[in-house]
Amino acid sequence: CNDELDEFKRISIIGRINLHILINDQPHYIEIFQENIEKIIEIKQEVRNLSKDDLLEYIET
Repeated sequence: CNDELDEFKRISIIGRINLHILINDQPHYIEIFQENIEKIIEIKQEVRNLSKDDLLEYIET
């Protein structure tokens, strides 16, 4: 379990570094990143409202 946690922390740190580089070097990427986050949130909301059968259908499409 500790290995998984360490791996998660490592990925998290790499992600933060990459985000930092993006923010400093490529401001227009922030907009794309923001749009992607908004899409992910929308999908999560849709998925949350689905029944189990609907969810299986959703995954298959």
